Amino acid sequence: MSWPIAPTGRLATTETRFWEQIDKVNFGSCWIWTGAVTQRDYGTIGSWKAHRVSWELHNGKIFDGLFVCHHCDNRSCVNPKHLFLGENVHNMQDLKFKRQYLDEYCGRGHWFTNENSTVKTNPAGIKYRLCHACFDLEPMLGDTSQP
Repeated sequence: MSWPIAPTGRLATTETRFWEQIDKVNFGSCWIWTGAVTQRDYGTIGSWKAHRVSWELHNGKIFDGLFVCHHCDNRSCVNPKHLFLGENVHNMQDLKFKRQYLDEYCGRGHWFTNENSTVKTNPAGIKYRLCHACFDLEPMLGDTSQP
């Protein structure tokens, strides 16, 4: 990626613009991109994705065919410690592992069992689980007076 360098005093360089649009304070160890985002929530800076700019600023060139992937699964995160390079197959393996984990545990780490979760179906016909601990569903499940 080669970035245009603006004349001094006129427009900020890509690197300066990058550092001006990060929140390192309010989201744990993720560095959240506060600038423009795509429809899929990836940060953008000019025509580049912000996490790719972060990788190149901290680690150097991204070779053709490689993806910059997120360990944290936070698309707006630009913390270089949360990023890794991989081919599409690595990205898909990472996604498969994380989806398998989500099939067994809720987002807060509670293990799904038949006793502590409820299977629901959304309008598109896709099944998903709700964790009783997270959604406080146990009182509703035991109360037959509600419609």
